[in-house]
Order: sequence, then C-alpha cells, then structure tokens
Amino acid sequence: MSTRRAIAMLILAMALFALGTPLTKWLALNGETLGLHGENAISFCNILFVGNLCAGLAVLAYFRVWPVLSDLAALSPSGWMLVITAASLSVVVPAMLFFALKTTSVANVVLLGRFGPLLFSIVGAIAVSRPIGKLEWIGNSFIFVSIALVAFVTGGGMINRGDWLVLAAGVVYCVTALVSQSALAAAGLRAFVFARNFVAAVIFFAIALWLFGWYHFAEAFMARLWLVMTIYALVAVVAAQLAWYYALQRVEPTAVGTWSIISPAMGIVFALLLLHERPQPAQWIALGLTSIGIAIANAEALRTVWLSNSTESSLSAVT
Repeated sequence: MSTRRAIAMLILAMALFALGTPLTKWLALNGETLGLHGENAISFCNILFVGNLCAGLAVLAYFRVWPVLSDLAALSPSGWMLVITAASLSVVVPAMLFFALKTTSVANVVLLGRFGPLLFSIVGAIAVSRPIGKLEWIGNSFIFVSIALVAFVTGGGMINRGDWLVLAAGVVYCVTALVSQSALAAAGLRAFVFARNFVAAVIFFAIALWLFGWYHFAEAFMARLWLVMTIYALVAVVAAQLAWYYALQRVEPTAVGTWSIISPAMGIVFALLLLHERPQPAQWIALGLTSIGIAIANAEALRTVWLSNSTESSLSAVT
C-alpha cells in the first residue's frame, strides 16, 4: 500500500507541476475576467511574491506553527545557508519561465524544459561517481534531439528569446535541484518547504523593490488577487511540493525517471485545455522522441517496477 501511495503522490506531483506553467499563462491572459484590474495585477512579481507568500503560510498552517519553528530553530548555520540558497535559486527558474511565456508557447516551455532534468541526470550521476549506462546515453540522446528539434524548427531555424530563457532556466534548475537535495536532508520536509516558499517571497520582494520601486506592487495587495493567488498556491505550489517531496523520500530516483514519461504529455494537454494551444507537428514529434528517450533511459527501472513485487525494489526508506 505504501508503494502505491508513494507512486500515486509522485504522479499527482507531476500533474500539478505540469499544470503550473499553463495555469500561470492563463492567469496572465485572463486576469481581468477574474476582476484583477491594473497593469501589474497578474505580473511575474505578484505571482512570485504573493504566490510564494501564500504557499509559505499554507504550509505553516498545515504543519502547525511550533513544529515548523522548532525545526527551523534546530538548523545549523550551514543548514540555514543551504535553505536560503535553495530558496533564492527557486525564485530564478519561475521568473525566467514567466518571461519566456511572453515570446514562446507553453508546448515549447514543456518540451525545452526537459533540458533541466536531462542535465541534472548527467551532472547528478557524475557527482556521485555513478557510471552512466549505454541505455541512458541512448535515451538522453533522443531527448536532446527533441530539444534541438523544438528549438530550431519551431523558431524557423533560429532560437527565439523565450526558448533561450527556457534553456537557461534548465541550467538553473539543475543547480537548484542539487542544492535542494542537500537542503531537504539538512532541514527536513516541513521546515524546508515552508522556508523555500516564505524565504523566496521575502527575497524576491526585496529584489523587485530595489529594481522597480514601490509602485510595481501597487496592485499586490488587492483582496481578490490574494484569493486567486491563495488558490493557485494551494494547488500548483503547496500540494505539488508536498506530494513531490513525500514521493522523493520514498521512491528510488530510477522510479522517478520512469514515471516522468507522462510529465511532458500532461503539460501539453493542460495547455490545450486551458489555452487552446494546439501543438505543431514538430512539437508532436518532439513529444514522441522525448517519451521514447525517457523510456529508454529508464528501461531497467521500468522493467523492475512492472515485474517486481518487492517494495524494496522501488522504495528507499529515508530516516
């Protein structure tokens, strides 16, 4: 039962993360229909500041104040440094993707977004001195070809600004994932998820205030905006992160790779449902190549998951 629950939480997390990008673009395009008037009502500043703040408060309410504060008080200086670094980096990726959505499609963001996990899988293996198998190299090559296809074909032979931002965000994602693993181990789930969101909101607010001034947050304290951002944060941030870290502490990395086959397709489906963005032929081909690549790269894990009845084969207890 615990195996099925962990896998179910993993799939739920992937679905909610896949929902995040098209939902963000939908809010940006339809803010006025929700009663959010003003030039900066649904801006990347407000989504990151208000969204992260609401997410942090929701986590605090879920785990209760004193247990979270107790975990934070027990953090060592090095633990705090890891958490603050992870929180700071976590602001960069969504900000880059928000700007990317202005000049590229959600499908491109989803498909080019595989560059981050691809890079992380290679760098992560090198970091722990794990040899990369032949099937992994073949699978990763399929994913790389799909990324190149999307970047060049959909841009008419040129990589546009939005696509460059997505690729650059992939590099930041890789660094963030590496730091977050260490921060999660040092802080524990409840303290890390709270600090990652709350500290990120504070850091981002300070940076945006310094760059743009107070006027940029003129619409940031609208009651309706907070209602919308609270719902957004609960669904696309808090629930996604809690499900993800729950699964991450119980599921082998190979199983995570196996089930990630469904992630790109989910993002494109959500874009179609929310934004009516129909993928181009090149994007469909890229989605197929990406799915094949993920399946090949995780072929051994896929065989283990489906053929083995042992919970130890797919779970790793974390104490």
